[in-house]
Amino acid sequence: MFDGVAYSDDDSISRGMKVFEADEKESIYVAELDVDQLREYRKTEVQGNAYRRPEKYHLLIDETIDPPFIRDDRKK
Repeated sequence: MFDGVAYSDDDSISRGMKVFEADEKESIYVAELDVDQLREYRKTEVQGNAYRRPEKYHLLIDETIDPPFIRDDRKK
């Protein structure tokens, strides 16, 4: 299990995120996770969807082909 916090305020390098590692036998395991730390981290972390631009996604699926990329032998 990983805590999801790659960097902490007091570290300028990557930190180990592993909270718990279960063995191979089937069982129920309990691990503590610092939810407050994770919430604080997510307020400033660039991952996630804070900077998504869904209004621009249509550009990725637009089928218009503009010069100079028009080709007669284009595969369909």
